[in-house]
Amino acid sequence: MDSALRVDKLARSLIANLLKQAVSGIKLSAEREDLIRNSIEAIDYPESRIIRFASDYSKNIESQKEEADETQNRIAEVKSKIDELEELTSILQSLASRYQKELLEIEK
Repeated sequence: MDSALRVDKLARSLIANLLKQAVSGIKLSAEREDLIRNSIEAIDYPESRIIRFASDYSKNIESQKEEADETQNRIAEVKSKIDELEELTSILQSLASRYQKELLEIEK
């Protein structure tokens, strides 16, 4: 986490400096100057933001794992129902076959 904070701080500093250099010497309206200044300040957010991002990322991974587990459970449930229905179908076909034979014998 310490390395991530250092990389984040370095990247924010680099981006802020690049923005400052990009607009230096350019004549801007007050509105655009404020917009750029606010953009530069927005880059320098507190370290708590990267911690929150890492935490959210971790929660997202856990959520995806839970969703995958739920999906696997649902697949198992549906397969089980299919197996039960196929067994029932087999029993019903067997019964129907017996009744057809019985009917044939009665009709003779």
